[in-house]
This record gives sequence, C-alpha cells and structure tokens, in this order.
Amino acid sequence: MRRCILQIGFGNFGPTHLAAWRVLGLADELYVVDPDEAARRRCMDLGIAPDRVSGTVSDFLDQADLVVILAPTDLHLEVCLPVLKTGKPLFIEKPMTANLNDAQALRDLIREQVVQVGFYFRAHPLAQRAKEEVDKGRLGDLRYISGRFHGHKRARSDSGVVANDAVHFIDQANWMMGELPLEVDAVTKDHFGRGHDDFALIRLFYPSGALAHVEVGCIQPGRWNDNIVPGATQTKEFMV
Repeated sequence: MRRCILQIGFGNFGPTHLAAWRVLGLADELYVVDPDEAARRRCMDLGIAPDRVSGTVSDFLDQADLVVILAPTDLHLEVCLPVLKTGKPLFIEKPMTANLNDAQALRDLIREQVVQVGFYFRAHPLAQRAKEEVDKGRLGDLRYISGRFHGHKRARSDSGVVANDAVHFIDQANWMMGELPLEVDAVTKDHFGRGHDDFALIRLFYPSGALAHVEVGCIQPGRWNDNIVPGATQTKEFMV
C-alpha cells in the first residue's frame, strides 16, 4: 500500500529532509506544501513531481499517513492545529514553538498520536554510547554536563543560536540526566544588533544536584569537544 508523507515547509532545511527521505527510499511517497512559490519551485527542481507539490495543506492532509512540520518556528502552532485534529503522527522541527505559551497550547492539544520534536543529537552513535554508559552506571552519579557549539559561521536570518543550536544540547543534557531542571539561568548577546542572539551562556540546575552548562555562539573561533559528561567515577568526552 502506497504511503503519503506530507512535509509542510520547504525552506532552509527542506532539501536536507528531502535528501534523508531519499536515503530511506521514501522520496517517492513525499508530498510537499509551502505557500511560497519560490520554495515550491525549488522543491520541484530537486525532483518532486508537480502533482505532489502544493501551496495549500488541505490538498494533501486527508491522504497523509505522517506529517512533518518545517515551517518557520513562529508558525508551528498555527500549522500544527489542523494536523493535531486528525490524530496523524507528527514530526516538528526544533524548536517546537517560539515561546512557552504556544508550547503549552500545543501540548494540551496532543491526544494519543505520536508527536516528536527534531532533536537529532540523541540519535548520534556517540550520544547513544554515552547514554548507555550513564544508564548502566559505568560513570557513577552524574555531577555535571558541559556542551559547547562554537565557530565562525554565517548567522541565520530567522533565529538565534539558542533556538538553533542550544536547544540540542539542552535536550541532550535532560536526556542524559534523566530529569528536568528545577532552575535555569542564561545570558545572551546580540553583538551586531540583528534582533537574534549570536552568543549564549546557559546553566541548568537539576533536582539531583547536578549542573549542566551550555555555551553556544556563531562568532567565537576555536574548537572544543562538544560534550563532556563527568560522573563520580569517570569522565567521558565526545564529539557530535
């Protein structure tokens, strides 16, 4: 039976997701919706048939078996609403929403369908190995997790480094710890007045007494191990 994968949005990450569908052998089952004509044209230029591309979600939603949201973050709640009403499995690119109120509203609308947010770092083999070490107690009790994402790179025009990069490390820290923080503090900087942060320092304080420190930026030179996971008995460092 032919499946229908509906991808809503074909912006910056549209081609990346299309490449992944091709690796999985599912590109022929992909339907794409984007209200932007240039995005639709780019999608068709990359090989998606015109009859599987539209500017209107309702054209394909009823036949969809799975829906992937790649729309701009501030539109996630609005775009997710009709999908959530269908009960279809839903994948949302990170971050889930642009603010806490939208996140809580979206959460309250979820019933029994599968809803996943795109925190890919969990799937990296080194992250999986580190999590296995933690879960089997080989590191002892976790005391501290550090994550850094630095280097000169082109700043994104639609979001800052917290929404684009830090969210991965925050999710990974929560996953490694097996708990959510009780308290968070942060400092962000917008050095060039773009309206988006280009540097951030974030600390997360956990019920167990453990601490996580996340440092992200797109203007700092240098290279570091991405994650350091010290326990009471050992320390693991790994690049992601």
